[in-house]
Amino acid sequence: MTPLRFVDLEGSVDPHFHFREGVEANDGRLEMLLGQIADEHEIAIGIGNTSKPILTLSDAIRYQQLITSRIPEGKHLDVRIAPLLTDNTTSQMIRAMRANCGRTIPFVKAFFAGVSNDGGASITDLGRLDDVVRATYDDSVDAPPLPIDFHAERKFDKDGQRINMLEREWYCVENDLLPFFDRHQEGEFAIKHVSDHRTVNVVVAQRELGRKVFGEICPSYLKDCFEDLWEGPGNMGTAFRANKVRWPLPKHQESQTALRDVLISGNPGFFYGSDCACHIEDPTRDKGVKITCDGYVCGGATILPAVDKSIVIDFFVEAGLPELIDPFLSQRARSRLRLPQSRKKVRYMRTDWTVPTFIEGADGQSPIKARLYAHGETCNWRRVE
Repeated sequence: MTPLRFVDLEGSVDPHFHFREGVEANDGRLEMLLGQIADEHEIAIGIGNTSKPILTLSDAIRYQQLITSRIPEGKHLDVRIAPLLTDNTTSQMIRAMRANCGRTIPFVKAFFAGVSNDGGASITDLGRLDDVVRATYDDSVDAPPLPIDFHAERKFDKDGQRINMLEREWYCVENDLLPFFDRHQEGEFAIKHVSDHRTVNVVVAQRELGRKVFGEICPSYLKDCFEDLWEGPGNMGTAFRANKVRWPLPKHQESQTALRDVLISGNPGFFYGSDCACHIEDPTRDKGVKITCDGYVCGGATILPAVDKSIVIDFFVEAGLPELIDPFLSQRARSRLRLPQSRKKVRYMRTDWTVPTFIEGADGQSPIKARLYAHGETCNWRRVE
């Protein structure tokens, strides 16, 4: 069989992008990656875990306007925003978001306390929010339901004992989300960045019950399993790959295989998300960077959108299933989040290119740079039109 030399794809959707903030906030990471994502995606949804978290409709509109104002001239990107669901979210706040349906907010994002970069805007006890959750799908507003997407990890169990890092996703799914799904069978939910084979099975089983539960799959989890974090490049041997660390951690090969298998099956319950989170490379600082001057590593990977695209195309083409690329990268997210249909086709050619080591920018005061996920590695597909 002659290898495919090109694929023509719909404009894609990234429903999980951390835009960060602009130069006026002495950050600058917004401007560093905005052109990169506009080159690859038609729609992108920014997660509201900024330094001042996005919690309300007015917050989301302001953040959407900021991002849109920074899109480079000549580039186009439809930007939407996912505010955070927290212990302090009210039913009235949710109803206001639902009334905005189709313009700014496609879903709300929930972190459990203490497991990620949520700025303290998180959930301690999901059971205390049942009335708020019902407001996402009841008939009090003449609008579609507002989905809730979860970062499903817990750091401590119910007895206050710290949970093994590789078990944190499953503990949260089993103890928080499964009872929650039973209580809210009319709601619409997704588990972000699924990394565990047991979570894959839960999403499949929930959908077999007729529930609107989805799983997001990040291409980096298809590429790396836990052991890959400890494999140095080239002939280096064992070495910690700090710039591939993200939360949740990749799991063992059994889980990586489960993620690959469920995509090959064509199960419509799984969609793409990058979870790209830009981290500055400056080991002279004590905070706000990937690796601090004390050697602490912050979870989160700076993944170029073009790298994600190449991984996905490679995966489905090698499986002999290029027809599943558009459903994964575009159609399922558009359907579940009620986003507009794609307006264009874009072509990707099979051509080798090397992931650069850094992207660079400025924080309003000085130059900044971010060391990239998979830097120095070869990608096989690139957009040409």
